[in-house]
Amino acid sequence: MQARGKAIRTKLLVVVVACAGMLGGGLVLATPANAAVNGCNGSFLASKPIYHGSTKIGELDLYWDAAARHNCATTVHTGATYGVRVPTSVEVYAIVAPSPDLRPPGQQPDLSGRGSDSGNYGYYANASTKIDTSHYCVEATGNIVWAGSNHVVTLGPAWCG
Repeated sequence: MQARGKAIRTKLLVVVVACAGMLGGGLVLATPANAAVNGCNGSFLASKPIYHGSTKIGELDLYWDAAARHNCATTVHTGATYGVRVPTSVEVYAIVAPSPDLRPPGQQPDLSGRGSDSGNYGYYANASTKIDTSHYCVEATGNIVWAGSNHVVTLGPAWCG
């Protein structure tokens, strides 16, 4: 009987160690905050949902990569559009203004630094600015064509350096 109790304790110990190893491994393998997400590196700044009626079909996400000093935006499919190849686009660009409140009406973005991506995608489109945006305001636009309609959202101008 004593041998059987020792065997059960040994098996229990093996299970506990295995579980702890899996949990620890999960923590080690967790994605760092600055790892690439849908093609964008850096820190997450903001997100705006894209709706078809009351149904969320995607979102526009914006990131700041401090090492590269660039912004990246991604239009991500969710829900019914996830995995379905439909026209999808994203643009991200610098706005020459010290803050969004001081942006003159109708001021156009600095298109020399514009990043854009478009195509028939099922998961996401992503683009990065082509200039150092640390001293600019940033604006991003995302679009998903679904059920015959364009669904466009804009973030910014904001995040002024």
